[in-house]
Amino acid sequence: MQRLTTQGLVLSVLVIVSLYTQGAPQSSAQTHTEFQYAAKFVCGKSDGELAARGQYFTIINVHNPFMKQVKFRKKFALGERGENVGKIFGFFPAPRGGEGLGPDKVMGIDCPDIYKHSGIPEGTFIEGYAVLHSPAELDVVSVFTAGDDRVATLHTERVPFRKVPFVPQVCSDLNLNLSTGSAPWQITSDPLTSTSEPRAASVLSVAPNFPPLAGSQWVGPFSNAGLVGVSRGNYVYEFSFCLCQGFSNPKLSLVGLADDSARVFLNGTALAPTIPGLNPATSISASAPFIVGTNILRVVVLNREQGLTGLNISGSITATAGACSN
Repeated sequence: MQRLTTQGLVLSVLVIVSLYTQGAPQSSAQTHTEFQYAAKFVCGKSDGELAARGQYFTIINVHNPFMKQVKFRKKFALGERGENVGKIFGFFPAPRGGEGLGPDKVMGIDCPDIYKHSGIPEGTFIEGYAVLHSPAELDVVSVFTAGDDRVATLHTERVPFRKVPFVPQVCSDLNLNLSTGSAPWQITSDPLTSTSEPRAASVLSVAPNFPPLAGSQWVGPFSNAGLVGVSRGNYVYEFSFCLCQGFSNPKLSLVGLADDSARVFLNGTALAPTIPGLNPATSISASAPFIVGTNILRVVVLNREQGLTGLNISGSITATAGACSN
C-alpha cells in the first residue's frame, strides 16, 4: 500500500496495460482462448450514501509495446445497489474505430468515455468494471486514489488475468427508436446561464403553436420553453447509440420540425437537408457515416430571437447485426 496526501475531491483509477510477452502476441485463432482483465472504475459525484462524499474519476491507460498493431476490445459492467445485477455495455473496439493500437502507442479510457458508451448522463455516480479482452497476455496495474477536502490515498495493485474461451461476437439486428419524448436525447450546449450541461431534454408541457408529429413529442431546454421566451442562440441536442462490430446495412430515417431551424449531424458530418422550421416537416435519411462503437447524432437548433424554441424528431436507426449488448 502506497499512500499519498493531496488536496481536492478526486478518485482516479489508472490502469496501465502493457502487452508484453517473450515474442509476438499469441493468436486467439491458435489457442481458441483469450485473456480477460477486469479493472475497477468509479466515476461521478457521490453524496456519501454509496461511497465517501466527493468527486470520483477513472482513467485506464493502455500501452502496446509490440512492434505490430494490437487489436483488443472492451466492455463496461455496472454495479447496482441492493445486490441487483447491473447493465453491461459493449463490446466496443479498442481503440475507437477498431483500427488497433500501434507499436509503443498509448490510449486512455476515462469517465467521459464510459458515460458516452453507456448513454448515462455525465456526472452521475457509477461504479463497476472495465473488462478488457485481448489475444495477448497483458500486464495490468491499477492505481487507486481517493479524496475529500483534506486527504487523498493512493494504492497500486496488479490485476491478474484469466483465460476464457474465445467467442466471436454475434449481435442481433438493431431497430432503434430515436423519437424525441421517447429516446434519451440530451442537451449538451445552450446559451442559458442558469442551466448546466449535459442534461436531459425536457418534454414541453404545452406547445400551442407547434405542429405535432406522429410518434414523438416536442422537447426543449426546459418544460415550459414552448410558453416562455428563452435566449437567442444555438441549442445542441445529442442522441448516442452503439453499433456492434460486423454491422451492415445501417440506415437513419427521420422526420423533423424545429423552432426556429435546425442542422443535423451524424458523427460530425452534416446531413442534408436542413430543417427550416415548423412547416413543412423535413425528411432526412442516411446510410453513412456510421462507425463501430459509440455514434453521436447531433441536432443544432438555432433560436434566432428572444422567444420560444423546441425540437421534434420522429424516426429510427436500423442495422443488420448492429445491436450492442447492454
